[in-house]
Amino acid sequence: MKNITFILLLFSLASFAQTDYVLPNEEAVFSFQTEKGKQMMLAKDVDDEYMVYRFGTVNKIELESKREKTADGFSGFKYSGYARHGGPENEGMMLDYLAFTNGDYKYVIYKTYYSVPDETAAGVKVYSLKSDELITDIKADNVTVKGTIHIFRDNGLISYDEENILYD
Repeated sequence: MKNITFILLLFSLASFAQTDYVLPNEEAVFSFQTEKGKQMMLAKDVDDEYMVYRFGTVNKIELESKREKTADGFSGFKYSGYARHGGPENEGMMLDYLAFTNGDYKYVIYKTYYSVPDETAAGVKVYSLKSDELITDIKADNVTVKGTIHIFRDNGLISYDEENILYD
């Protein structure tokens, strides 16, 4: 009986220690766990007042970047992408990128699909603004990916990157 009580106590402490990646006034837009077990969450206020990027472990948010909505949408976020329909016969693809800067770094949240060879990938690429070099590519565990960033292509909440940079 003491063992069962101890185990229940451990589970309740573990759930108590978990960090909220989505607050009660927010809704998840795009999220995943990385191949190394960290979490990425892109959420927005239910009233479209702000959008926020959160990244870290179950117990600690390591980076949070929150952007308020302006007349141009969520300031600081830029969408770019490309779509070619037609499936494998046309080597169809769907490439979606959402970029923002924080300090000396550019973060690019991405989700890509190539019909040939039928591959999907998601993650966050981090670039140095000083050198324009890719520092790291934090890959998602694809089975944990939820939501989409493709919605920002046309919904007016995010500015479209005029240069339409494709990060692949």
